[in-house]
Order: sequence, then C-alpha cells, then structure tokens
Amino acid sequence: MAQLVAGRSTQAGTAEAPVGKVRRLLGLLFANRAGSRWLLIAAIVAVVVLVVSWLLASNKDGLTFELGKAAMQVMAVGVLGSLIARATFQFQHNRTEEAKRRSEIQEKWHRDVDKAKDERARRDEVIRTMMRQTVAVYNRLKRIRRLLKAYTATAAGGRITLDVYDEQMSCLIDVQLEFEEFKRLVPANDDERLRLGNSPAERIALKGHYRHIEKYLNTVITEYEIEHSSVADTRSGVAVAQLRELFDFLRKESFYAGVTIPINAILETLQAALLEPLELPAMQPL
Repeated sequence: MAQLVAGRSTQAGTAEAPVGKVRRLLGLLFANRAGSRWLLIAAIVAVVVLVVSWLLASNKDGLTFELGKAAMQVMAVGVLGSLIARATFQFQHNRTEEAKRRSEIQEKWHRDVDKAKDERARRDEVIRTMMRQTVAVYNRLKRIRRLLKAYTATAAGGRITLDVYDEQMSCLIDVQLEFEEFKRLVPANDDERLRLGNSPAERIALKGHYRHIEKYLNTVITEYEIEHSSVADTRSGVAVAQLRELFDFLRKESFYAGVTIPINAILETLQAALLEPLELPAMQPL
C-alpha cells in the first residue's frame, strides 16, 4: 500500500509540468460547451474507474488492475486525443474567424476609398465646369471690348453711335448677369477647397472675385441706362470720353484691374483645388 501511495505521489509530481498546456487546451475545448459536455463525462468516468482500480488492485495480474490499465488507455487515447483534436479545431476556427475579420476590415476600407474617389471626381467635375464657364464668359467680355474699341476708333478721338451702344451694351448686360449668377452660386458649393482664395495672405473668398467683376461691369451698364437718351439725341454719336465709365472700360489699365486680375485669381483658385491631393480614409487597425 505504501508503494501504491508513493507511486501516485510520483505521478502527481510528473503531471504538474504540463498543467499550463492542459489549461490552454481546455480553454479552447470548452469554448464550445455543448460539444464538450460528453467529453467531460467520459473523462470523469475514466478517472473514477482508474482510481477504483488502483484502490482495489491486489496484484498486477488481477482483473481490477487490467481494468485500470484499460481505463488509463481510454483516458489517454480517447479523452485526451479528443481534447487535442477539439482544441486544434477551435484553434483553426479562431484563425478562420480572424482572417474573416481582417478581410471585412480591408473590404470596408476599399469601399470607403472608392466612395471618397467618386465624391472627389464629382466635385472636380463641378470645378472644371465652373472653370470652363468662367473662361467662356471672360472671352465673350473681351470680344465686346474689342468690338467697342474698333467701332469707336475714329480720327476725331473716338465716338460711339446709338446702334453700336445699344448692341454692345445688350451683350454686356448678358455677361454681367452671368457673373452675378456665378457670385450667387459659389456659396452653394460646399467644397472646402473653394472656401478661400489661392493666397493665404489675402484670404479673399472666391465669391468676392466674381462680385468685383460684376460690380465693375454694372457701373458701365448703369451709365448706359442714364446716358442712353443723350446718345440717342445725337445722330453722329457722342465722344467716348463723355461716357466716363465706358471710357475707363476701354482703357487697358482699368480693364486689367477690374476684370483680368480677379479672373486670374478665380482660375488659380480653381486650378489649385483640382491639384490638391485626395486624403484617403485611414484603415482600421487589423
């Protein structure tokens, strides 16, 4: 009996070493409680049979001793083998779930990137349309100015007739209204790239450039409304110098300050917005 107790003590000391490994295996195993219940029952039964066999065994050749050996084999091969198999399955399952989670994060990031690119493409097209329309209206304005200079260039110092005045001012009114439309539509564009002008020092809003042009042209149109009757009373026309705002409009320095400078600022702002790099959304840590 003393030898049996000593033998059990030796086995208990030997079993202390793999306790940590067994705990990890059991942790993976019992993650699926329903599937582990029968393995736990089988392990308990095998241990009970093994203990009873040890206590009742009188010699190594008896039936009880053989029963204990069989119980040990069942526990070692059946129960522990099942534990290891289930733990391996759970480990592979966890790896599969982790790979699935990583894949979902990457897919979501790709969707967010595609959404950001589509939104940027839409906003860029709005800016390109604005650029094309601004340039087109500016070219029409230059055409009006060149025709006025050609029609009023006379040896007497420049005179304008009512027909020329009416025709070109009608075109100028259309251009002025288009710049006024630009001025009203810019605030509706919520693109952050268009909030400020191209120069951080000036901090001039894009709307302000359109307003500057629109007000400059409006002075010429207001003069036309006031002086139309005086031009109509003179068959040969009146001297351009008498129409102060029109005279300034035809001067290079005045037109450059009133129209060309703000137009250049508008186009620079729009071009800078198109060239600004796209900030892609950050991927969630894997």
